[in-house]
Amino acid sequence: MAASIESRAMTVSLAVGVGMLVAKWIAFLLTSSSVIFSDAAESVVHIIAVWFAWYAIRVTERPPDEDHHYGHDKIGFVSAGVEGGLICIAAMVIILSAVDKLLHGVTLEHVGTGTAITAGAGIVNAFLGFYLVRIGKRRGSLVVEANGQHVLTDAWTSAGAVGGLLLASWTNVLWIDPLMAIIFGGNIVREGVRLVASSVKQLP
Repeated sequence: MAASIESRAMTVSLAVGVGMLVAKWIAFLLTSSSVIFSDAAESVVHIIAVWFAWYAIRVTERPPDEDHHYGHDKIGFVSAGVEGGLICIAAMVIILSAVDKLLHGVTLEHVGTGTAITAGAGIVNAFLGFYLVRIGKRRGSLVVEANGQHVLTDAWTSAGAVGGLLLASWTNVLWIDPLMAIIFGGNIVREGVRLVASSVKQLP
């Protein structure tokens, strides 16, 4: 059986996500930036969540069987909930790391190269996120739409990371970098809670 539109969309998301993960960790290793770390850490969780969503799509496409008389659609809601929970965990790691930097000092290196890599990753994720949300809404797939919203959150985090890092570098007020990471961590928590709430509401 040929892969569905939803399956192909999630395969694209997984492949692009791996590439963005590598790029963002390179940017973090170059800059030692807390806000870039926030972007990279969120991407680790994103890959785990995308893999789960990729698997969930394939399960929902299976026909009903003896144990699932009405099909396997509920796993889609579970997938969105898991993704939201993982986002919240990533946000906590980001915030704790940023607080540690505020308490023990901030150093920044290779800002130009790091911001260029992060900005490029953000642009790619923005296009991918809009694509996934559009496919998810058009096909009525909560799994694909939730993944698209997560990718868009990732894109906004990248944009904020670039802005925060450049501002800290230009002004030489280095604590701006971890402060921005804390702000973005809070926004990521909000998005994660929204996804969890949405999935819980749609479960019986």
